[in-house]
Amino acid sequence: MNPLSIRHIVLVGHSLPLHLSAAILACRLAGYGVKITALEIAGNSSGDVECTCGQFMGLCDILNVPLKTMLKTCQATFSLGQRYQQDQNNWFVPYGHFGLKKQDSEFIQGIFRLQQQRPELQIDSACIAAQAAQQGKFAIPPANRPDLQAALAFAVHLNAGLYAQQLKQTALQHGVSFIEVDSIDLNRENGQQIHSVAIKDNKVITADFWIDCSGSLSLLATDSRQVKLAQKINPCDKLTECYIDSPTSPQVPYSTFEACPWGWLKVIPAPGRVFYQLEYTSQRVSSRSIETWLVEALPSRPQHIQHRDNIPLIVPQAWTANCLAVGDAAVNLGKTFYSELFFVQAALLQFLDLYPGLSGQDICAHKFNRNWQRFVDETAEYAQFHYWLWGRENLDNPLPDDVLFTRRVALFLRFGRLLPADTDAVDEQRWYGILAALHQVPQLASLYLSNLSDDQLEQSFAQIGRTIDRLVTGMPSYQDFYHQFSRT
Repeated sequence: MNPLSIRHIVLVGHSLPLHLSAAILACRLAGYGVKITALEIAGNSSGDVECTCGQFMGLCDILNVPLKTMLKTCQATFSLGQRYQQDQNNWFVPYGHFGLKKQDSEFIQGIFRLQQQRPELQIDSACIAAQAAQQGKFAIPPANRPDLQAALAFAVHLNAGLYAQQLKQTALQHGVSFIEVDSIDLNRENGQQIHSVAIKDNKVITADFWIDCSGSLSLLATDSRQVKLAQKINPCDKLTECYIDSPTSPQVPYSTFEACPWGWLKVIPAPGRVFYQLEYTSQRVSSRSIETWLVEALPSRPQHIQHRDNIPLIVPQAWTANCLAVGDAAVNLGKTFYSELFFVQAALLQFLDLYPGLSGQDICAHKFNRNWQRFVDETAEYAQFHYWLWGRENLDNPLPDDVLFTRRVALFLRFGRLLPADTDAVDEQRWYGILAALHQVPQLASLYLSNLSDDQLEQSFAQIGRTIDRLVTGMPSYQDFYHQFSRT
């Protein structure tokens, strides 16, 4: 296999995963002479709201759609990170970095050393994004301030229906053909290679390469596909979604995770509404009990309550023969911490990074699967920490029987360090932000900072704090920014 041999790619799926896949492939493969066909399964929905990660600006660059056009078209709201609330504890995990510029880990070590004398000191006190979120401030930094762009990196919450329309329009503008289908009949060669599919009216479609965006349906999966259930990572098998009407929303530039009796309740502010997502284990509580609890716990009566199956799984070989599975067809670690589109985008970009040098199909598939598994492992560990953290408070959970996970926590508690990352799946600042939830000061201070006295360190961080205060004070309130942005 080489790029010249892939003349036709067919995608099979529905809604946002299909539309995003079609748009990314069409934009990145423009000029390669590749025909792209999307077989769209009708009747499936991805929910009402889509939460992106901090790399949304990069996606807009790939699609060649101006950021503001995408944001306004999809009724976006902005998020500087996540606010966590668990019992009396409250902390913030930002998308942007700590400090005034992107520092190495020694900056964080300085905070940990100060915490040995001042345990009340919070790590997010040295984070512009966290302080802006706490004070209800927000601004998109100008292009001539890349330092602030990194410090105030943000994600967005989008109207899922409008986002799907925008992505499909982008794909159509780049020549993708969409065909609505009710079902497909696969024709394989040697039990693995997909040769063609038959759709309505006995029409047969052939292709050189196939992308499975069909989620849990896994329409292109082989009978021999290996699937590893991931209950040890995520014990929750159900997801409930709903919203309440809130005319004054959005009021804050972040989403919130609140620890409740059943798991983490995710709160997502949107225009005129606040959305809620809750994962739970059906063996512990029924969907009816969840609905009763939501009615009692939320500020007003929840609307449009939906319950979905949410079986966590990982497919070790996402690329088999001439088919690549993306999104829920390849990995599902739950929808609270990772949107399905997070994995769709990551898988396609890894595939496209290999595309210019494609040679033997088996060699490329092996290389992709190896790198992809590392990416999934790191995202899984980040998700696993959340479920363990919730269970530690509610079920008195010990550390899970996972060597890598145990090493990560032990290294942090001993030295305040992180394990080296193999991929960019989870940014360093997000690991530091969530590990700070342990509320334990690392035992050993950094030797790199040993030449600084405690007074010198205190003065340095006080100066950084004053600079952060000045920057945040000069920012507009989030509501003023949002209303001005919406009107402009």
